[in-house]
Amino acid sequence: MDPRCKLPLAVLFTVLFFLPLPLVLLGAYLGALSLAIWLGLGFRELVRPLRTIAPLLLLVLLLTPPFQRGGQAYLRIGGLTLLSADGVREAARLALRLTGVTFAFFVLLRSTAPADLILALRAFGLPFGAGLVVSVALQYVPGLKGLLDQVQDAHRLRRAGNGAPPARGLQVVRSLLPQLTSVLILSIRRIPILAMALEMRGVGRTNRRSSMRRLPQGRRLVLSSLAAAAVGLGAVVAIFLFP
Repeated sequence: MDPRCKLPLAVLFTVLFFLPLPLVLLGAYLGALSLAIWLGLGFRELVRPLRTIAPLLLLVLLLTPPFQRGGQAYLRIGGLTLLSADGVREAARLALRLTGVTFAFFVLLRSTAPADLILALRAFGLPFGAGLVVSVALQYVPGLKGLLDQVQDAHRLRRAGNGAPPARGLQVVRSLLPQLTSVLILSIRRIPILAMALEMRGVGRTNRRSSMRRLPQGRRLVLSSLAAAAVGLGAVVAIFLFP
């Protein structure tokens, strides 16, 4: 599907997940996104975002019910209600919302090349500078994660070479400081490369910028627009069919 059509769909599903809709409908939206990821990207790609947000989901499921004590009480210790009907519903709603928004943007970013995404944003009127910021973020943030992995591997090898036992408990937290310091130094050393890349993209020039590559037009765009309109219309109509 054309990225100019996938982008509005991702925004639409994000808005839908924040509306006060029934849990069944939110679950149906999440199921549709899960099916799209499974069929388009594979089952392993469906597990990746879940693994990433698993700690947040656990916190939501554990901390939400004690603060929502309305309805039938399921678990009570003394005079304190820890689990109630309203708490379960609110925890499920927040979990569905977090997972749904994550899936919506995961399928967008995972199935769209960064260059195509920037061109789609430019097609919707995003300024060149803002588009450049998004492009740098999409390419630089994963690079920082790769640097952190390399630094952690290097520190593990150094610890193993010195015969030191693996870090445990508070030592793990203390070991993060030299690792993050190494990542910061490596990132600073990459600044000249980033500056050269920005210069090649015309940053600082006063003349009008041109694009050597454009998103396809014609039949493909029409078919993608029709498919996106059908999906979006179906999602909105479901609100009125299942109030």
